[in-house]
Amino acid sequence: MLAKLQRGDGDLVAYQMPKVDSLENMVTYCGEAPITRLIDSLAVVQRDRSVISAPEMAWAVRAHSTALADTLNHWLARNESDFFTLCMPVVAKKNSSYSSRRAPRSPILNRSKGQISVYDHLFKIYSQQCSWDWRLLAAQAYQESAFDPRAVSWMGAMGLMQLMPSTARRVGVSESEVFDPDCNIRGAVRLIRSLDSHYSFISNRDERINFILAAYNAGAGHVDDARRIAQKYGRNPNVWRGHVDGYVLRMSESKFYNDSLSLHGYFRGSETYNYVNDIRARWQQYRSMLK
Repeated sequence: MLAKLQRGDGDLVAYQMPKVDSLENMVTYCGEAPITRLIDSLAVVQRDRSVISAPEMAWAVRAHSTALADTLNHWLARNESDFFTLCMPVVAKKNSSYSSRRAPRSPILNRSKGQISVYDHLFKIYSQQCSWDWRLLAAQAYQESAFDPRAVSWMGAMGLMQLMPSTARRVGVSESEVFDPDCNIRGAVRLIRSLDSHYSFISNRDERINFILAAYNAGAGHVDDARRIAQKYGRNPNVWRGHVDGYVLRMSESKFYNDSLSLHGYFRGSETYNYVNDIRARWQQYRSMLK
């Protein structure tokens, strides 16, 4: 890498390192979230748990170089997909079975029999644990994986409900269980219950679903940033449509992701906006077909 710098092939070298408290006075860390997600995904691809980022991973720049750290954070946020694409193929060849894949299936298996998918029995069981309509859970699963239990995203999210490796560990789903539909849905519902508790102050349960779905997709931190900024501009932070959703869309604009109320920075809000709308539209379709 130093030789490439000397040849003028680049202006800086970025290499991930563990965040260490003892260095916090010497360096400024940046890129923690996407780099940690990358290392988690590499661990899955390589089937090597020693790769998993036990401490959080990050890039480091000289202490107080906040402008450079901000530039790197913004670059990573805008180019996370390309960043993963550049890094993942190096290891994907070692085990092609974990390369990005998804086998789409029909959004409804048998309308005349009232069957959405072969996993309906699991949606019906686990939806009771989060007090959701089972058809909503089915609609979310279709959005996540098109009912492919072996689906793997470019970021390393896995299974019917597309659990990231770090999320799967947090909700008690082991690497050996993540492609099992029962275990994957069980883990997803544990996450939904956690998000339901996080947004319990939103008394309208139907309204709360919007925030749970958005946070499942983007993370509660990003959604909460949009809520704070929506409130700053006179919108209701507890109402999605026409209030928070518009500021979710704007979180890719520098005016908003650089706002002091934005604690988690840039994210592609259009993806989250469409995620919520698409799931709700399919849920309505399922309800109209299956009374």
